[in-house]
Amino acid sequence: MKYLSGWLEQYYTALTIELEIDGTLELTPELLENILGEEFIDGTYTLYLQAIDEHNLASDIIEFEFTFSEIDLPGPEVLSLAAIYGLDTYPDAITLPNTGTRQLSVTVDGLVDSPELTIDIGDISYTVADENVLSVSDEGLVTATGVGETTVTVEYGEASATIPVLVDEPEMGAATVDENGGVVEGSDGSLVMLAPGALTEETSVNITPLQQQDLSLPVPEGFEFATAFNLEIEDDKLDIPAQLAIPAPEGIETGTEVFFLRKGALPDETGTWNDIWLQEESGVVDADGFIRTTSPPYPGVVRPGEYMVMSGQGGSATKPQRSANSDN
Repeated sequence: MKYLSGWLEQYYTALTIELEIDGTLELTPELLENILGEEFIDGTYTLYLQAIDEHNLASDIIEFEFTFSEIDLPGPEVLSLAAIYGLDTYPDAITLPNTGTRQLSVTVDGLVDSPELTIDIGDISYTVADENVLSVSDEGLVTATGVGETTVTVEYGEASATIPVLVDEPEMGAATVDENGGVVEGSDGSLVMLAPGALTEETSVNITPLQQQDLSLPVPEGFEFATAFNLEIEDDKLDIPAQLAIPAPEGIETGTEVFFLRKGALPDETGTWNDIWLQEESGVVDADGFIRTTSPPYPGVVRPGEYMVMSGQGGSATKPQRSANSDN
């Protein structure tokens, strides 16, 4: 960061400062003395802030006045960074059943610890191409209002992103889904929602519930079994993670975080492959009694297989990276 004091026009101080995760910066007396070059005394000050990243890309200079306290990073600063880097929306594409909802996440692309713009900043707008298909709240909650295809354009200052959305009637049991996406419903009411672009060709998709005794691996230490299912995807891998809605068992409170583990395999020190649970997704129990997947920071559900949904802090399951899905 570079700061320019308001009362010495040619006085610059170059500082490297790590912001808090919520985008705030605490101006301590020591920091202000470094900025101002003299002993800090209580009062009101005007500072000029400019952010320069590791690639030497600079934001606009932002002027702000403060009385010594913890201050929020000004909205215009984040606006400038969004204009440079663009927006990162999640999901990139959405499919919903005709009564479904989905919360959007919007951050600054590539910015470590970017604030969640739908919550922390405001001044973000959503434009729906066909309002007969869905609506979007000020907080980024997408709600289906009809059936069809449309787009949601997210705008924040000069930055924008467009998200394709399909709202479709669920198909029961094994169903054929193509590159346009679709919704498949299991016998227990579970939903597999495949966004436009998740598949490259027509593919058979199915989801069937499993009981704990049906699992081929024991429950990992540190987890508590919630539910399980088998996901069948004939194409073997999705280009966009599936969004799932799974009935929650009785006794799990609304708001509880859960984890989705897929049966996979990893080699040991001798090169022998061993079956293991891979932690690939997280989810939250919603008020309607369904567990819905949330993905970041996890890679999401992109492969077929045997899945177990667990509550707890996690134990011996392996956590794949979001950017590199395991092939097993």
